[in-house]
Amino acid sequence: MSAEATGRAFGAATADGGSPARRPGGVERLLDRAEIADRIADLALGLDLLDVVRYRRCFADVVRVRNPHFRGGAEFRDVAGDEWAESVCATQARFTTRVHVLTNPSVAFVGTEADVVLTQQATFGVGEAFYRVAGPLRLGLARLPAWRITRLDFEVRVVEGDRALFERAWGADR
Repeated sequence: MSAEATGRAFGAATADGGSPARRPGGVERLLDRAEIADRIADLALGLDLLDVVRYRRCFADVVRVRNPHFRGGAEFRDVAGDEWAESVCATQARFTTRVHVLTNPSVAFVGTEADVVLTQQATFGVGEAFYRVAGPLRLGLARLPAWRITRLDFEVRVVEGDRALFERAWGADR
């Protein structure tokens, strides 16, 4: 694949349609985008496969989290990366099925940090009952030296199914 095709594949074409690989630091940015894409895959697959190690490696030692639909509060709060990963995976384990789909990533770099906005759809099930939410997921990442999530903000805009299913599963953590 040519550098130009690779740039387009990563959604990184310049305003004139050219490849970011031709800009200073362009190849490095493509590598950064590839690593961030790996973190996004780890985020979804870590939860779906209940792989705590895979999910944990997505996060920095401290994560600023805002997830008012599930974890309460409209304000950001700081959570240890270990605590966040263990808590979220423990809740996910209470479902017989879980599917997280992360699409349409938009990445903006500022030095060694990146802001990523994507669409998340998460479906949870127990038997025939299900609960599905969807909306924008905003992530802040920093190169530490590998790319890690430092901020997570999930805004639920679409809800389907039995909310009590999730409440029962999450309520066991309280």
